[in-house]
Amino acid sequence: MDYDFSANIEEKNYAFENIEVSKDLKELYLMGKAFFKKRRFDVKERRFQYELVRITQDGFKTQEFADAGRFSESLKPVFSGNDMKVVGFYADRKDNRYNGLVYFNLDANSLAIKAKKYNPFSD
Repeated sequence: MDYDFSANIEEKNYAFENIEVSKDLKELYLMGKAFFKKRRFDVKERRFQYELVRITQDGFKTQEFADAGRFSESLKPVFSGNDMKVVGFYADRKDNRYNGLVYFNLDANSLAIKAKKYNPFSD
């Protein structure tokens, strides 16, 4: 498998943090931060968003994790049967403090989000 990221280089750079490979070694999932170059940001916004990139022999698909008012961090993809789970932390605001755990349930082929849940930490 190969995938050329140079087509996206004009608008964003990736910093990959995690990888997951299917059992049959035919699918590769890369979780990374996408840093935007030319986009204008509000002071309260982050300059990146998490993206999961699925690479196969037939091409690629991308799923973005950017909910308004929620900042995901340290996301990790994990296989579970035919589903892809993505787990990590989240913050309610940009202050370098986690407010809880986040969970996404995705279809492993289409990367469509089936369910998501934000679990706040207790006091």
